Amino acid sequence: MKKVSALIIVFASLAFNSVMGAGLALAVGAPPIFGVVGLNALGVIQNVISSTGAVQYQGFVLAGLNKEVWLAELMQKFRPNPAWLKEARDLSAYVNNDTINLADAGADPGVIINYDGTYDIPVAATEDTPKTIDLYNMSTEQDQIKAALVKTRAYNIMQDRVQRHNDTLEATSLRLAAYGIAPVSDAALTPVLATSGAVVGGFKAITLNDIIDLNTKYSNEDMNPNGIKPILVLNPNHLAQLAKEDKDLFKQFVGIDMTDGFDLLGFKAYKSTVTPLYNKTTGARKAYGAAAAPATDTIASFAFLPKEAGYAKGTMEMFLKQADPQRQSDFVNFAVRFFAGSMRNKGLGAIYSAA
Repeated sequence: MKKVSALIIVFASLAFNSVMGAGLALAVGAPPIFGVVGLNALGVIQNVISSTGAVQYQGFVLAGLNKEVWLAELMQKFRPNPAWLKEARDLSAYVNNDTINLADAGADPGVIINYDGTYDIPVAATEDTPKTIDLYNMSTEQDQIKAALVKTRAYNIMQDRVQRHNDTLEATSLRLAAYGIAPVSDAALTPVLATSGAVVGGFKAITLNDIIDLNTKYSNEDMNPNGIKPILVLNPNHLAQLAKEDKDLFKQFVGIDMTDGFDLLGFKAYKSTVTPLYNKTTGARKAYGAAAAPATDTIASFAFLPKEAGYAKGTMEMFLKQADPQRQSDFVNFAVRFFAGSMRNKGLGAIYSAA
């Protein structure tokens, strides 16, 4: 009886597809047989896909479409530019093959007052020095998406996983930016100062005088000849210590969205939980990704001149292996090219919590 019912359904489907196919073909001026054959063939393909579970599991049949859709999803979401990083130069327009080609400007020409024509005017050494910056290649670990999991979850698992990859890529890019912009060590054009306040929890607290001292460094003509307001990225602990030192100052912070920046003793300041670690004794910045060293690690806040720091986004790739028969799973990961750092190791500053 079931076989008879199945045959009736098959013949009814064929008849319906034939009538509809012929009608569609005539509507577009094509021979009716084309529509009959085409629509019935489409029905057969659909039944094959449904019977293999490809629609539910999205295996090889839709591989190309999936990759384009989910890569576009990541490209739309990936925005590693908090307010403080937006103060730096966006160099994305200069990216070519995931490389930035710039030129470090030579010396500015001197100016002669009241030239009398009795001697040759000197030739200034204004030749630019080519500079190439390779973007970081950030690759996420492989993400396994099991077929059984896809069938038992009501939410869109792939969209959820793309969001997770995006979140970890953004977090990594921000850490790279903080370490890339903060100065490595103290120098004339990259001042690194130690905190000078009372000892709290084994470290000297930051003070308003420390902020003033750092701002004074930015008054150096060689470091900041145009008097541009520097950007200060404050570690939350440093901001709290400043607020405790001056309650009136703290009242100014109340109600301010600190992600938009606020004026602080000559700086445009931001609060960020992503700041680099320094050595509490030597004042040297730790390398990105270096192992934790609780005995010597200390927090820091950092500063930069907007024109002396930059960031850029490059290519994004999605690597997808679908319907793996051994694991009955899809495997996916992403690679994103990104850069954030100093343009020429100038105009950078930091204040670290000293022991």
